[in-house]
Order: sequence, then structure tokens, then C-alpha cells
Amino acid sequence: RPTSAPSATAFRMSYEVVPNHRDTAFNLAQSLYLSESWEELAEVTEHLLEIDELNELAYRLRANALLQLGQEDAAMEAYNTGEELPIVMSEMGLQAAGADVVLAGQLSNFGAEPGTQIRIAVTFWDTDGSQAGTAETTVRFEAQGEARAFQIDVPAGNFFGYSYRVVR
Repeated sequence: RPTSAPSATAFRMSYEVVPNHRDTAFNLAQSLYLSESWEELAEVTEHLLEIDELNELAYRLRANALLQLGQEDAAMEAYNTGEELPIVMSEMGLQAAGADVVLAGQLSNFGAEPGTQIRIAVTFWDTDGSQAGTAETTVRFEAQGEARAFQIDVPAGNFFGYSYRVVR
């Protein structure tokens, strides 16, 4: 079994302080996959899917970890859930916008009915893991197969990362 990569160690340190930072959790999951750390990957992806529920790759990472741990039924359930997501999040990240910072991303409609709206609630976290602000956006899809970009202003102040959830 490969040893934990230096990147996994760095991401794990950040994850321990700010576990709700989506990018840190996702990068840790990818590092754990590469180092074949299946038990820890199963734990991290369980949390990752709470803060990044429309990430189809996160479901695949979880399914692989569960499969490697001999949990075939749970692995198939995770895999199928990811494959059947009607709306998928991609290209999400923090970007400079002049003097400000925004959270930008793209939602793609792979199976939701035309006219479907999805509301995303974002929580921003500071370097201590405390909540540093919130914001919401709503994206409307006119057709299946449509991809819609969105952008959310990041609140001013001390922030380190973000997580999101679909408001139902």
C-alpha cells in the first residue's frame, strides 16, 4: 500500500482546522485516492458530500473507497447516486473580480425538467473554521443539457474557504 503523499498531509492539516472548506476536502479526497488510503477516503468523502452534494466525482471517489473496503452494496449506491444526479456542479472556485473576490461555478442540467430552479446556499469559513458569511443564488434551467454559470460575491473580511448546499 502506498504511503500518504505529502499533498495529503498538507490538505489533512488544513482539513482538520476547516473541515467545511470544500476545496480542501475535495483535494484531500483526491490525494487519499491516489495514495490508496481507503478508510480515510471513505470518511472524508462522507463529509465532502455533505458540503459538495452535486459533485459527481466525489461520489465516484466514495464508491471506489467503499468498494476497496468490501462494501459493494454501499459502493454501488454511491456510484449510482452520482451518475443519476439531475444537476451537477463543476468548475467551482474562488476568483478575482477586480478588487473583489467572487465564487464562480457552473451548474449543468443532465436530467431536471425545463424550468427547474435550483437555489444554492453558500457558507464562507475563516481560517479558524468559523462562519465568515453566507450568500445565496438561484439558477434556472430552460432545457435539459443546459449549463449555467453563476457568480456569488464573497463577503469582505477574513475568509479561507466555502461550502454549499442545495436549499430544498
